[in-house]
Amino acid sequence: MIKINYYESNKPGFSTGDIWNNLPTFNLLRRKKASGIIITPNCDLANLKTDTITYLPIVPIYEYINSRSFYPEIRNQLIVYSKLVGFKIEDTEIPKTSWPNIRIIEALLSDVDKFIVNTNLNKHKQKFINCLELLKISIANEKKDKTINLLKNVFNEKEFAEIKKKIITNSYKTDLHFLPKTKLDSEWNPIESHSICLFRCPITVPIEILYSASDVNIIDWTGYIMRFKEIFPMALEFDSRPLRCLKLRSEYLNDLLTRYLSLYIRLGSQDFSNNEIENFSKEIEVL
Repeated sequence: MIKINYYESNKPGFSTGDIWNNLPTFNLLRRKKASGIIITPNCDLANLKTDTITYLPIVPIYEYINSRSFYPEIRNQLIVYSKLVGFKIEDTEIPKTSWPNIRIIEALLSDVDKFIVNTNLNKHKQKFINCLELLKISIANEKKDKTINLLKNVFNEKEFAEIKKKIITNSYKTDLHFLPKTKLDSEWNPIESHSICLFRCPITVPIEILYSASDVNIIDWTGYIMRFKEIFPMALEFDSRPLRCLKLRSEYLNDLLTRYLSLYIRLGSQDFSNNEIENFSKEIEVL
């Protein structure tokens, strides 16, 4: 049970750190609706300096693991076991940055028994098969239970415990932020399981929609959206009414916003190629 209280009840008015349920994702994710946290500055909201409001989607950790963003981790395991069993995989079959075609995965699965016949390799062979199967169900977006069972086979206990620890401590990736599940006993619970906030998927919508969603005098939500779509066609994405549920406590909100801003403020530079790194390494004299 999480003892630290990350959340507090909403106060009157809108503010940075408000957590909403049932917000549209505009097809950025593999779900139509998600919870989200408001990141529009308080001064803009309080003084009506903005006509839009921006939120970051929040998704369960298991859903993230079943997404393309986690693909490099699975691919790395697949490459390791492919080398152990002597099954050569081309980069064209398993690209580094995007999911492979699911038919390629199915073809590789059908070829495993033909090319890996050494029974001494059965342990590594099964791990290799598990990697392929995990990729297949991730691409197909199959059920959570299947994903979890295969994850336990693809990663050993220590490896997966380290991944989870890094996610929780915000040291896994700079574009993710951990949010523990809330204790609300309600169908409107915005964070039912331990989740992550996605920094690379900010969504901006007209502020009138969320203000209207909080207006108890607007009873016919569908009618309101049908009228509002004449001004903003994207309003149709709000076919079901969102709800403002909680607020992230200020000490945790400050950390989230600092990490979010640092992701975009940095200018960065082009990475060295592998050949350049190797050449530079050779040129460094060790005394």
